[in-house]
Amino acid sequence: MKKWLIILVGLLLLSSCESQISLSEIKFKHLPMNVYTYFDQVRQYNGNYLYFYDKDTLYVFFNRYTVIQGEELEYVTDVQVEVDGETLSIYVNQQKTDDYNQNTFNPHVLYQLKVNAPVHTIKIFNNGKESHFDGVSGN
Repeated sequence: MKKWLIILVGLLLLSSCESQISLSEIKFKHLPMNVYTYFDQVRQYNGNYLYFYDKDTLYVFFNRYTVIQGEELEYVTDVQVEVDGETLSIYVNQQKTDDYNQNTFNPHVLYQLKVNAPVHTIKIFNNGKESHFDGVSGN
């Protein structure tokens, strides 16, 4: 009996350690139609865009596609997320290049976030500095 109680407590502890958030890079063709429509409308504008799909699913679009001739092109190199209490923080690292023909980067990236925790605040950081979303939409 004691052995089963220890196993049960162990399983409960393991299940409570599950990740509260998952982050997946996705392609535009895999978006639900209403999400696709929104991001397609903002595709011509550089910025950070957020879409609330349902209570557990968010989409984040980082667009750095438009470049003025002579300026450097920004591109996203890494995205990390964390939940601390009721705050979701999104950390975006980006770099710049003047080589427009370089094929090693994507000037626009799209992520799906699955959040399994109550979130009341969303913060975004570009290269460690707090930033903002240029557009927010959702169902």
